[in-house]
Amino acid sequence: MTDLVTHLRGSVDAYLDRTGMSPARLSQAALGDPSFVLRLKRGRVPRLDTADKVLVFMGEEPVGGAFKAEVEAFIRITRTKAYLLGLDAAGDPSFVARLRRGVSPRLDTAARVQAWMAAHCCAAERAAIRAALAGEIATANGAVESDTDHEEGGIASVNDRPTHTPSEYLGTREAAAYLGLSPRTLDRYRVTGEGPAFHKFGARILYARADLETWAESRRMTSTSDDPAARRRGRAAGAVAAVAVSGIALMLGADPVLASTDTTFQGPLDTVTGMVGGTGGQLAAALAVGAALVGSVMRFNTQQFLGAVGVGVAAGAGVGIVTGLVGTAIV
Repeated sequence: MTDLVTHLRGSVDAYLDRTGMSPARLSQAALGDPSFVLRLKRGRVPRLDTADKVLVFMGEEPVGGAFKAEVEAFIRITRTKAYLLGLDAAGDPSFVARLRRGVSPRLDTAARVQAWMAAHCCAAERAAIRAALAGEIATANGAVESDTDHEEGGIASVNDRPTHTPSEYLGTREAAAYLGLSPRTLDRYRVTGEGPAFHKFGARILYARADLETWAESRRMTSTSDDPAARRRGRAAGAVAAVAVSGIALMLGADPVLASTDTTFQGPLDTVTGMVGGTGGQLAAALAVGAALVGSVMRFNTQQFLGAVGVGVAAGAGVGIVTGLVGTAIV
């Protein structure tokens, strides 16, 4: 992608050398401004439409239309939001909207946008953009139609023509649609590491089609028992339920076991037994088991299970547990 400022200056120098025309005469003839070329050589950067007038006068192709087509092709092929392109490349989120309305940017701004686009697309996307700008369409018999071919009495627009070069990479929305998932699911998978491999180009997240196919194939199952995540959830639920039941059994059975061997702690054990056997302890045990069952239905992970059981115990025991522990410590 050629620097537009360099292109204009080189074209003017070549034209002056070829024709022997003076800079003032060229400036006057092309723009009605005899000082234009002199100021261009001194570093002045004209707008795109001004450059096009000079180029057309010298018999060269204007660059404004090609630049606009390049921007539109980049947006369509890379699926970049127009306002993000304008904000990141030109510092103006309305850049593309103004360009579409006919506002002509400075050549250095257009050059920055070109450089940004070149740095923010992959090889496959660059090839697709080049194909779109070349205006070539592969037909059924292998012929190539030029961008100057007419369709329905008008010139075919670059935006109306398919490039026939599918992108190797997909954005989050396209990848989610490809897999039949929601974009938010893929967002979550990127955090948990459960999803397909992805690439990060700057601020953009892209998925390679091959990686999506590989991940989808790895998820192929013949029954629900093949799901490793379901097996992990089942083991977590069983472990939490076993802990809850064992804890309750230990608390309820602590009195007779210890009392049969040593009566030193009979008073504290009576307090603990009363605490567990009372309304608060029974409610705590019931809510702990209930929380485990709810967690199993809701497919909680291990941390969520433990949190639910803890909340159940705290809610059921309440002040009664604190009072019992204080009494035990005092005794």
